[in-house]
Amino acid sequence: MRWLVRLFLTFAVLALLLVGAVFLIPGDHLARLAAERLAAATGRDVTITGDLRPTIWPVIGVRTGPISIGNADWAADRPLLQAEALEIGLDFAALWRGEIAIRRLAIEKPDIALERDAAGRGNWEIAAAQPAPAPAEQSAAARPLTLDQGSLRNGRLSFRDHGSGAVFGLEAIDLDLALPQAGQAAQLDLSALFNGQVLTLRGRINEAPLFLNGTVTAVDLAGGFAGADFAFAGRAGLTGVAEGRLRLDAPDPARLLRALGQSPDLLPPGRLAVAGDANLTEQGSFHLRNGTVTAAGNDLRVAGDLVPGVQRPRLTAQVSTDVLRIGEPPAGSAIAAPTGTAPAQTGWSTAPIDVSALHLADADISFTANGIEAAGLRLGATQVALTLDAARAVFDLREVRAFDGNLTGEFVINGRSGLSVGGTLRAEEIGMQPLLIWLAGQDRLISRAGGEIRFLGVGNSVAAIMNSLSGEGHLQLGRGEIVGLDLLGMLRRLDPNYVGEGARTIFDRIAGSFTIRDGVLQNNDLVFDTPLLTATGAGQIGLGTRTLSYRLVPTALTAEDGTGGVRVPFLVSGPWASPSIRLDLEGLAAERLERERRALEERAAAEARRALDRLGIEQREGEDLEDAARRTVEEEARRVLEREIQRGLGRLLGQQ
Repeated sequence: MRWLVRLFLTFAVLALLLVGAVFLIPGDHLARLAAERLAAATGRDVTITGDLRPTIWPVIGVRTGPISIGNADWAADRPLLQAEALEIGLDFAALWRGEIAIRRLAIEKPDIALERDAAGRGNWEIAAAQPAPAPAEQSAAARPLTLDQGSLRNGRLSFRDHGSGAVFGLEAIDLDLALPQAGQAAQLDLSALFNGQVLTLRGRINEAPLFLNGTVTAVDLAGGFAGADFAFAGRAGLTGVAEGRLRLDAPDPARLLRALGQSPDLLPPGRLAVAGDANLTEQGSFHLRNGTVTAAGNDLRVAGDLVPGVQRPRLTAQVSTDVLRIGEPPAGSAIAAPTGTAPAQTGWSTAPIDVSALHLADADISFTANGIEAAGLRLGATQVALTLDAARAVFDLREVRAFDGNLTGEFVINGRSGLSVGGTLRAEEIGMQPLLIWLAGQDRLISRAGGEIRFLGVGNSVAAIMNSLSGEGHLQLGRGEIVGLDLLGMLRRLDPNYVGEGARTIFDRIAGSFTIRDGVLQNNDLVFDTPLLTATGAGQIGLGTRTLSYRLVPTALTAEDGTGGVRVPFLVSGPWASPSIRLDLEGLAAERLERERRALEERAAAEARRALDRLGIEQREGEDLEDAARRTVEEEARRVLEREIQRGLGRLLGQQ
């Protein structure tokens, strides 16, 4: 903006010099003279087409025809500025007093092309070809300058940053600017189109001459864009420096993001409001203190810094709130149905997950909240630190009070190449009933659990991730009960119908380890201890398919040494929401046949050992009965053969 103001001032000086000759010099010569003086002042080629016509009424001044100012030699092959006409009107009485009082400064249909190269140099940075202006110009420029009415009508502006690749443009620009006498505030009123949305800006600038010279001065601005209102009150300068109170109120943030060329999914629906003490530095960094953000019905306290980077900006922030609410609770969720009914879920979502926001910036963010409510999930006190580096987000879960217990660990979302999620989670005193209500729609297990899980999933949807999960872990439950299932009753009567209201199984401990591969959790060492029975278990849990295939083998009424008792296997299978429980009759029959086979083998082995004893056959360690008999026969045959050989040799020697 500073170069444009300087351009206007240069025209004002030219108008002052030409006023005395407006009636003596022909218009074409006047235009050529003005173009030469502008070229000398800017160091750029200046073209004025048509005559430079003097005006007498209502004010003395000059009006040009079409005008253009050349671009930097490294910039695009188009003028820096071209306009249909430029008009300057001066206060004749002020001229006699030695002042430059501009009554009217108007530019019609300007087309302005701004560029910044990779080194940060702007094509608007104009170095004068004649750095030492004439004394008359110096004295004129040093005189007090006022502008009653400055206007720019139906203009266009484009901007391209070759370093960052940023490109944007303004259309239909209308600008009204007034620079009153020193000590009074300048008035600004701007309207334009940006990405098809109306942008307005109005306000006042104190000590306008100092502001135009680059000094930071008091400003008070307000405007609107894409249905959002914004305001700034503080101090600012043309070099890009600003500090003061910032306010933004966007009833429709999705519309605002689309107008800014961003995905509307970056922010939740609902009103967005931001307020705080803002500071914008000349290097382009933005700092917010004592900030408040209202989004999706949440009030957040924010302090942060946004600093430009070589590849991406970096955001450092501290965010806190009372209770964070994310999204609407699904129908039938624990929030929507506090009585404990389970959510109606038929499968994991196959909707694509958009992680493009991970590429926008790097970040170090700490977040604290007294509670979180999201998608039917209620969390308590939460402390999380987020590190985002090149589209890889690492959540350090320092404290997450969940399901009446605490979760800690690390959760990773990697969007560098596709999408993957993983991490390590540790649980302490987690309530299994609220966890299973939220996860699988089941409320039959009451206990507190601890354990650890390491996992990794790949895919661009929740369904794909759950079906690709791999990992391992272990889990241990303390004293609790299984509601709706009476294992002891089932064992006593071999009846799987001991389920339903009033049925329950009390236990002292449940423990086991597991592995996960291709979305299937495999457990082979479940231990289940109760006061009256023990049980073991093994099977699979389909994390991707949301199914169960598990075999539980309880044993009741055992002797003190652990022998004997009633042992009946059960099969648990089907979907998570409604699994079926039945006796494993085939397994039970196979086990009985196996026990009978082993008993027959043991009886046969005992009979064989007794027979061997009668025959004087000794069974050595590691030998079966057949091997012992064969070895004994071979040894006896060898002894007989050796004895006969010795007798034969004795007779032969006696004859000799």
